[in-house]
Formats: sequence, structure tokens, C-alpha cells
Amino acid sequence: MLDGRTLVFCADFVDYRFEPSGAAGVDARPVSRWLGLRLVAEQKSSARPALHMQAGPRRRMRVMAGPTPLVWARIDNDHYGYWYLCNERADGQVVPPISFDEARQWPADSVEFDRAWARYFADALHHSSLNPLYRDRMFLAPAQVFLEGGSSGSSGRLPVPPVTRLRETLALPVHGFSDWDFGDHLPPLPTRRFSNESHGRIKALRKLVRDGQLPPILMMWFSGLDRYVILDGHDRLLASLIEGQVPKSIALLEVSERPPHSDSRRKDAVVREVERLLALRKAAEPMITRARPGITLDHANHLLVEAFDDRPTLASMTSAWPLHGGSEPWTSEVRMGLSAIDRAVEAVDFDMIA
Repeated sequence: MLDGRTLVFCADFVDYRFEPSGAAGVDARPVSRWLGLRLVAEQKSSARPALHMQAGPRRRMRVMAGPTPLVWARIDNDHYGYWYLCNERADGQVVPPISFDEARQWPADSVEFDRAWARYFADALHHSSLNPLYRDRMFLAPAQVFLEGGSSGSSGRLPVPPVTRLRETLALPVHGFSDWDFGDHLPPLPTRRFSNESHGRIKALRKLVRDGQLPPILMMWFSGLDRYVILDGHDRLLASLIEGQVPKSIALLEVSERPPHSDSRRKDAVVREVERLLALRKAAEPMITRARPGITLDHANHLLVEAFDDRPTLASMTSAWPLHGGSEPWTSEVRMGLSAIDRAVEAVDFDMIA
């Protein structure tokens, strides 16, 4: 059973840092930093949302958009990768297309760009028939974007995985094998074919790129696939890459809380070490150079804030529901999907459908 969720409200999610005040310690005045939006949905039942992940026997997975599969996947026997198949026949339009008038509302270099587009997508998801909202654990937040490799993790309290190897997304096959290991980066998975470069819409979007008015790409993080799936913005991605620009991205992710790790001995040790390093810095101040800067006040603040942060830690973990229908329908769908891309089921596909 699918259950629509009503978005009750979305709240700004902020983090705090502490500005140093002299060499003797930490100024207690917190400075807020906007990280994203927390989406709070009315929970009518425990039924799955329209856009969700399913998992079943023999490491089979399926991303569903309503009654239609978007992606099938099966983790390999050695767990060092998985087979995947995208459903090119699916109409995976999660949010309505962004008009060009809407696109020009917030220039990419404006202070409000990320927050404004996060709220735009929150409203679009609220009204979507493929609403992915689940409980109060969903967030919309800007993600770092890298055309090639990239950072191994998020830079703030909200655990937003970076978007990496974006250039490879254009060349990803509909069906293939993705290697993974600890710390690997997988390119985002498209949910439809990319338009032809000569298409009129692509040309118009390229002008938005040059004018600094291109909206961000909306992606959803699926921890079971260890990658993003593009929900909206395939044409914007193509236009950006043609223009040699790195597009901005808004990530939709589910976040779980873990109990804080409290260790008084560790806190005391951190305080003593920071005091020692700050004393050394003060004594050596005349000799501090760019090559030997010593501990910075920002670094000292960061160490102290982390040591005394008693908030729950956050992790980007996507919920999954039981594979509807079990293994047999999943296998039949994959066979049909392979036939749809003019492929017979070959020996190389056996590991996926076995």
C-alpha cells in the first residue's frame, strides 16, 4: 500500500561555530550557518511513500516511483559491487518542469540561491504524486559537486554526501555493473535518457548557464546504492557540462540519529592538548610563519566544539521496504527490461538475475 504524505512544514536546519576572541579561549557567541531544510510530513500510517527503495532476498533491490520501477539492482556475491538496470520506459517525473521565468528568480551567485531552491523543491515534492517524504527524517540540502573525484564526505553537521564523477553520468549505460568499496565514489544515476545536444531546450538552458541563472539539479541519495539518483534536471546537467560549468545540486536525503558518544576522559584530554598548543603558539608567536603556522584559533575552536558536542550524530541512511511480490516478479521485470533495450539475457547478466 502506498500512502501520500502531507508536508506539515519545513524548518531551516542550522549549525553553529564559535568565533575566536583573542588567544586565550573560545568566544561563546554562536554564529549560525544554514545547512538545509528539514521536511516534516504528516505520518498517516507506516505504509511506504510513493518514491521509495525496496529490498529482498539474494540482495535484490528496486527503486519504485509509485507502481513503476525506476531502477533494479542486485549486489554481487562478493559484495564489491552490484548489477543495475534502469527502466527507460518509466515516467519518473517527480516534480514538474521548471519554467524559464521560474529559473530566473534567483541568480546562482545570490545569497538566497540554495535556500530558495530548497524551498521550491519542498513545495514541488509536497504536491507531487510521487511524494518521497517519510516521517520527519527527510532533508533538502545543497551538496558539493565534483565533475571527477571529490571529497570523501560532507563538510558540516548534516551528512550530505558529495556529488562525484558527474561527468561520467552522461555516459553511464542503461545496464551495467558498479564497483564499490569503502570510500568509493559512484556517479549519479539518471532516470531517463539525456536529450540531444541540438535540442532547442538545451540551447536555452545553455544560455541560463552563461547568465548564471541555471536552477540546481535535484538528486535523491540512496544509501543502498551508495549513490545519488537524479530526480529532476537531466537537461540542466547536460547544458552545464556542454558549457564547461559545474552545476549546483540540491540533495534529498533521509537522515537517522545516533546516540552521542560521551567520554569525559576524551574531553579532558582534548582541553589539555588545546591549552598546551595555544600556549606554545603564544610563546612562539614571533616565529610563526606560513610554513609553520602552529595551531590556529579556528582549529582550536573546532576541536573543542567537537569534543563537547553532546547532540546525536547524524547519518544519511535510506529506509527500505520489503520487495513487493518477492523474487519472481523482480526477475521477470529484469528480463523484460533487458529485452526492452534490445538485449538478450546473456551469460554476463546471469549474476544479476540468478
